[in-house]
Amino acid sequence: MRDFSSREKKESDGMPVQNNASLQIINVNNIGFGTIRLQPQAYVSQFRYNLEFEDGQLPSIYFAANPTVSNYSMRLRPLHEHGFCPTNGGTRMYFAVAGLQMENPRNALSTNLEQVTGSIYKSKYYVFIKLGVSQTDFIAAIAALQTSSTQMSTQELQEANAAKNVTGATRTVYVNEGTLAGTFWAHKHSGWESGLMGSSANKLYRPMELMDFSIQGGDVAQAQGVGDQYANSLNLIPTDSANVHSGHSLIDPEKLRAYYIAQADPAGTGNITGTEIWNNLFRLGQYQQFHSLYANNGQVSRTEIVPGSQTFPLSMFRYYPSYNRNIDTATMSTTQRQYICSLIGGFVNN
Repeated sequence: MRDFSSREKKESDGMPVQNNASLQIINVNNIGFGTIRLQPQAYVSQFRYNLEFEDGQLPSIYFAANPTVSNYSMRLRPLHEHGFCPTNGGTRMYFAVAGLQMENPRNALSTNLEQVTGSIYKSKYYVFIKLGVSQTDFIAAIAALQTSSTQMSTQELQEANAAKNVTGATRTVYVNEGTLAGTFWAHKHSGWESGLMGSSANKLYRPMELMDFSIQGGDVAQAQGVGDQYANSLNLIPTDSANVHSGHSLIDPEKLRAYYIAQADPAGTGNITGTEIWNNLFRLGQYQQFHSLYANNGQVSRTEIVPGSQTFPLSMFRYYPSYNRNIDTATMSTTQRQYICSLIGGFVNN
């Protein structure tokens, strides 16, 4: 099997205009925020060490329609274990949360609820901000979080966590320069967990990570509640973590774009730049896109990219170009990244 080039995929009379409502949300003007992974060792050390972004990623982009049109939002996940995938649009409620793993998300955020400052809140063991439902909500929440947070460089954050001496009032941090620029972190005065012997997680900044879940269209007003209605908005949070999507570290739209375009050769093949990847992704919202593969029997399969489709999952590359049960994950990941970059590079704009 091999992926077609953009010239091979392009029809002589041009590609059909995108008519899928979910994919039409993919527009540079509809970006709300992104999520990005840290080095695996950062999570193992409770974020004390290895505070850098993981190499070789194409971070997820979250879009929301203009609320005058709908309250739908969706996620574009370019590179993942399960492949390139745009999700189905729907009405969802989003938070950015710092804290340890939770089993009952509603209880986790509502117990001992207290306002820190502005739109930033804390509960017993969590610091969080409600990002909201709509594009308007996202823009306001990200701006408020940037304004209310302590400004800190990547180096300052790394040094504070390495020394494990983060103290003082509960607060959020916005990283304004360095490799982690655009991410948000938090410190909780009373610690992230309690115990007679203390905790290895305390006295450290933790990243604010995405948490989101589906809500009914009729619940939007409740979800957007502020002031006296803020606590009531938290009643929409599921009690079972299995019904909540947990994402990676929140990154603001400007720095998300900067991360993409800073990659000179994301595929490692010299065929496409990060800038081209970034620009081509939005073509999916304008025109229907297809990918085609040669099968071993010589037949060609041509498939439209639609919401929920998992294109080029990692598991595919144990079997391509030939089955190899001993192939290592790193080699599979490299091949997958090359194929997905080629896929995006083949997106057409007319």
